[in-house]
Amino acid sequence: MTVLSLVEPNYWSSWTIYPPTILCWTNIQSTKDRLRNRKEKQYSDAYHIEYLEIYKTIAATFGSFILDTSNKTINESFDIIKSWLHNNNVLQR
Repeated sequence: MTVLSLVEPNYWSSWTIYPPTILCWTNIQSTKDRLRNRKEKQYSDAYHIEYLEIYKTIAATFGSFILDTSNKTINESFDIIKSWLHNNNVLQR
């Protein structure tokens, strides 16, 4: 998804390799808090909001599972991911 976020959307339709992907998405405040905890460079809210929307659009376009982690612990998120992988037979491919 990161590569596609840097490519103009009109080129997405020619993207031929798209593996099963889970978007671990979160709201703007959680995004900023998590980046701050990692001591990442600080960007404006507008910058983050734009990328949050780009990632959601890519996920919707390619049928990715979107996991909103805004109010979930790491363990809760991991359990949901494990369940999704099992239910979609992703690990057997």
